[in-house]
Amino acid sequence: MVPGRQSKTPTFSRARFARLYHIHNSLCSKSYPNVPVLTEQLEVNKRTVERDIEYLRDRLGAPILYSHKKRGYYYENCDFQLLPVNLTEGELIALFLGQNLLAQCIGTPLEDYIRSAFEKILTMMQKGISVDWHTIEETISFDVKPLRGR
Repeated sequence: MVPGRQSKTPTFSRARFARLYHIHNSLCSKSYPNVPVLTEQLEVNKRTVERDIEYLRDRLGAPILYSHKKRGYYYENCDFQLLPVNLTEGELIALFLGQNLLAQCIGTPLEDYIRSAFEKILTMMQKGISVDWHTIEETISFDVKPLRGR
């Protein structure tokens, strides 16, 4: 990248991603959220919430309308869904193993990246995870050498 120029590649923003899902879930719950309520819930400024609603409506095609009677937003079509992350059982096991392996990175510069990745995954999981981690932990074991420099 040339110094002084910004990248044209959009970057992933965990905070924005979480806000979009929060707004989407609020709209799905038919609670008619409005900008002041969302601003308080999300702890961001008014314009940020407005941009997020515009993004959901204009870029992601969310059928968002405003009810003057209820003073809040709602979905015109309740069938609209943000794309969920669906992981197979094998992928969940791989994440579990990876989390155990990467647990050695606590206190290292990698710790924040690992925590961030797992937060993103959990945020995207709409129905949660239903795996018996205790059984997996008892069934699978491995010996890992300590990280160098620790």
